[in-house]
Amino acid sequence: MSPEPWRRLARAEARFAGRGTTVAGVDEAGRGPLAGPVVAAAVVLAPGGRWEGLDDSKQVAPDTREKIFARVLIEARAFSWSVIGPRAIDRSNILRASLEAMRRAVCRLRVTPDLVLVDGDYPVPGLSCNQRAVVDGDARLISIAAASMVPTCTPTCTPACTPTCAAYARRTRSVSPAWSSRVAGSHCSVASNTAGASVSGGRGRGVAVCRHESRARSAVPVRRPG
Repeated sequence: MSPEPWRRLARAEARFAGRGTTVAGVDEAGRGPLAGPVVAAAVVLAPGGRWEGLDDSKQVAPDTREKIFARVLIEARAFSWSVIGPRAIDRSNILRASLEAMRRAVCRLRVTPDLVLVDGDYPVPGLSCNQRAVVDGDARLISIAAASMVPTCTPTCTPACTPTCAAYARRTRSVSPAWSSRVAGSHCSVASNTAGASVSGGRGRGVAVCRHESRARSAVPVRRPG
């Protein structure tokens, strides 16, 4: 009998990254609609966790995705996500915006990873830590699979977002009462915000919202131009 998907993903990542390596998985959503918004997430899982139901997000039912998302917020060593809205995308392009959202998400982590595993073909510009781009990484490695759950469950609201946030809070309250109201309201007006915003946290650390990314301090060194 084949192992549960999460066990297969965990074993593959241990072989790929090496046991004892602090790994951050990174994934994004929103690149399909070229206007955005785009959401990128970075997740550092605690070693030895059991992640029943975790698999490639495209293979997971919506209610299971939300439950795993809630577990990530509570049990991950560190997590962060960043949203970049349409006006910022218009100033560059959707690919650059996706990579920038990934960079911001990694830089907001409260744990410094030894290795960043990025879903897709492209490494993330501006990171000085080790990283590997992994095609179909969300179907191959557990940290990327965990990160893939976050963008698909994150509300990317508009300025008239109160009904959306309220509906999101109702959906998540049953699986994560402590987090639902704080997370649901965290992206108000992000979709039209040029700079975007991010949310970060981890086990026992609570949640922090950064609406002005240029002022955020990074746990991961970032190369400066010149």
